[in-house]
Amino acid sequence: MGRDNIIAVTACEAQHAAEKETTLEGRFRAAMASTAQAYLTTDDGERLTAACVAVAALSPPEDVERIRVEMDMLRALARGDGRALLDPLDKGFKPIGIMKMWREIAEKEGR
Repeated sequence: MGRDNIIAVTACEAQHAAEKETTLEGRFRAAMASTAQAYLTTDDGERLTAACVAVAALSPPEDVERIRVEMDMLRALARGDGRALLDPLDKGFKPIGIMKMWREIAEKEGR
């Protein structure tokens, strides 16, 4: 099974876990708890991406845009492009805290 299919299946499971949550943070925490235990992949990047896809599928357009911007910022940080982080922050973007939540969930899972 290809990477995209693994992420899609994992995201579908996470979406089901998060659909009863009413807040963005609640949806993220439920989706992340689901993907942290995903059996199809052990890659944390794929698990985090699947959680974000799941939450985006449940969210209104303004939250989808916030998720997209924050994920773009995390990708820029991973490539070492600090300048790409400044533009959204200069425009008043308020981070959701995706990475912080992911680390908290990972700690609970013993990773």
